[in-house]
Amino acid sequence: MKKDQMMYDAASFRLDDHVAVITGAGIGRAIAETFADAGAAMMVSNAGGGGPKPFDMPMQDFRRAFDLNPFSLFRLAQMAAPEMEKAGCGAMLAITSMAGENNNKRIAPYGSSKATTNHLIRNFARFFAR
Repeated sequence: MKKDQMMYDAASFRLDDHVAVITGAGIGRAIAETFADAGAAMMVSNAGGGGPKPFDMPMQDFRRAFDLNPFSLFRLAQMAAPEMEKAGCGAMLAITSMAGENNNKRIAPYGSSKATTNHLIRNFARFFAR
């Protein structure tokens, strides 16, 4: 989206002296760049993946879903939190999936890793709440 097509006034949308940390691509990157342009202290986790075959997949593939989803969020938060604390504020956004809330036998590894991601970001919110 071009700057002149934005739905907000970029000149008045300022969050100076803050940090933005991004992971993933697509919408996560677009969100982080928008907030970074405004000076935000923000971490966006948009990573994800995992296979649909729960019982015929190698354990390595199951672990990969957790590496990509909650483990990458956890590591990113470890790196972002000190910067946000220095800035005196910040926000963490994890773009996950409804697969983490719904039951679906075809995507059990992915869904369980997203459920863990959802739980983890909610716990971060409690931990950092003021």
